[in-house]
Amino acid sequence: MEINIIDFGALIAEIALIYEPLAENQGIVIDTEISDSLPSIQGDRARLMQCLQNLMDNAIRHTPAGGSVRISLHKQADSLLLCVSDTGSGIAAEHLPNIFERFYRADLARARLTGGTGLGLSNVRRLAADCGANIRVTSQPGHGTTFTLSFPLPDTGDDAS
Repeated sequence: MEINIIDFGALIAEIALIYEPLAENQGIVIDTEISDSLPSIQGDRARLMQCLQNLMDNAIRHTPAGGSVRISLHKQADSLLLCVSDTGSGIAAEHLPNIFERFYRADLARARLTGGTGLGLSNVRRLAADCGANIRVTSQPGHGTTFTLSFPLPDTGDDAS
């Protein structure tokens, strides 16, 4: 792992720029929402980029034309929350507990030749953990899915005892 100071705003802008042509070709809008004055954190930029690319690939794959994918970043208490949300097909509740398991596919009609290896979200969870983040997912079938990565902020020692 290569740990560096990461400017999440720049990372999100780069991801949006990479995925904009693909999304546009499929009639999908990419929105970004980045709060002002966010602290940078330490992490492995390459692993975070890989994590976000996987989430973006999935979001675009499961979002129909006319839909949108939103990448947002904001501070909440002692964490930075990075969310990738789509207005796609969503994931049924019975599949949510398993989607981070290796080789698990919520869409049983998909096979390796038509839908990847089933390793993507397992890798996302591992990459997020490698960078000190927790990941969670919320979804509503027919309305979309949100993946939230929570990165703990270092204790600055500003609290008075």
